[in-house]
Amino acid sequence: MNVGDSYHGLKLLAYCGGGAYGEVFYCEDLTHKKMAVKIISKQKIGLHWRRELKGITNYRKLTIDAPNLLRIYQVEEDEENFFYTMEAADSLSSTEYKADTLAARLENGALPDKDIFPVVTGIFAGIKTIHAAGFAHRDIKPDNILFVNGVPKLADLGLLSSLSMTMSALAGTFEFIPPEIRSSDDFSTHDNISRQKCDLYAFGKVIYCIITGRDALSYPSLPENISHSLPVKYCLRLSWQLCSSDAAKRLDSLVNTEKALSGIEHKLLFGENWLDKFCYLLQQSQQNDRSILTDLRSIRLRTWTLVLAILTILLLRETIPEYEIRDYLILLSLLITGNQSPDVFLINRTISSVSFILFFWLVYYLAFDIAVKLVRLFRKRK
Repeated sequence: MNVGDSYHGLKLLAYCGGGAYGEVFYCEDLTHKKMAVKIISKQKIGLHWRRELKGITNYRKLTIDAPNLLRIYQVEEDEENFFYTMEAADSLSSTEYKADTLAARLENGALPDKDIFPVVTGIFAGIKTIHAAGFAHRDIKPDNILFVNGVPKLADLGLLSSLSMTMSALAGTFEFIPPEIRSSDDFSTHDNISRQKCDLYAFGKVIYCIITGRDALSYPSLPENISHSLPVKYCLRLSWQLCSSDAAKRLDSLVNTEKALSGIEHKLLFGENWLDKFCYLLQQSQQNDRSILTDLRSIRLRTWTLVLAILTILLLRETIPEYEIRDYLILLSLLITGNQSPDVFLINRTISSVSFILFFWLVYYLAFDIAVKLVRLFRKRK
């Protein structure tokens, strides 16, 4: 197919893109209604074309009352292809059609701070609709998020599958798939819930791209000049939670993700308190190994050995009666000085002074030093 051709009553106006199995065109019908059409070759897709067609048919039913899903108008087939028409994305250019996708917007860098949360919540609304109906998208990424009348919508639904089906092949885009799924040899072991968790992991990577303007392969590195506005701080924190390297700690349920978004909305409306700030900075330090707080976790072994020795001395000071310590020192003095009578007052004073010095040094090292690092961290992150 080429631009200018007519296909089943649709005039192809512009080429939007394509892949190994199909192509997408901007088109209009006989009534001059503008839309998009995706034409998929049965021969190229092979035996899987029926599954692709079933995914689109299933999805079409969801789009009637779903403002954040790309609406499908019709699904048809002929001997060589099957195709479906759908809403067309807004155009980024007034002279020629260029689809307004999230990927296209990110070519100019991160989204403005004011747009971050509305776009993130819009994408999540689409995911929530798909999951609530018992499906998984399986290929959420910036290229597949289109803006129609300024509203972000999930598109490219060829990978959409019912949760009653088993995953027999790795689906999606590599950098948006959880690492434990990428490294698995047996995809049939990933159950229905796992595929929804994969969508949420991909959602976390999309949030990272929105905030940083970088591709998903750069995760979790951050630009040096990144904004520290509330939408950036808390959406970035949500991205870390969704894409944690430890699958056990990952935010991977629809309910908890929605709860986290509600918490972000509350902070954007009413501001954050000191506990919010501290928790964000602590999590940021865990994500960035160059953070000041990580110095506390990388103190040399011999330093902690010294601290342990001081704690042991103080513990003995508290558990052994003072008169027993004094007797030991008197005995040691007699052995060193012969028959001379030891100065008991001096010994008692020495015991108290040494204990006080050790205790003060320990408090300084473990309390004051940590406080200084926290103050430096707050100043650095403002």
